[in-house]
Amino acid sequence: MFITENKIILKFTKVITNVGGELNASDGVFYCPEPGLYYFFVNIMSYTNDAYAEMHKNDRLVVYVFTDKNGKQWKSLSNAVILRLEQGDRVSVKSHLSFKFHYYATYFTGLKIK
Repeated sequence: MFITENKIILKFTKVITNVGGELNASDGVFYCPEPGLYYFFVNIMSYTNDAYAEMHKNDRLVVYVFTDKNGKQWKSLSNAVILRLEQGDRVSVKSHLSFKFHYYATYFTGLKIK
């Protein structure tokens, strides 16, 4: 079901809030500024059958979101995770090249909770 090749990092070009600039909009990666517990949430609006995306910490899969084959219609995929990060750790969302998503209803949120 999951495609393991041709994954790309999704770039979230419309950044609403980025205190400290930890989310690099040009490469789509969150760079951890200091150690702690961080909450991350991803929501993707997709029109693709079998759409999926993966959240990665330092290029290692943490959680994923997916839909099944239920016809051509818009679907919402979401998941959240709390991660212990060290300074310099990277968090990103990846998917395969054929993945089609709605830019304004797709978002990636991260914040330090402790």
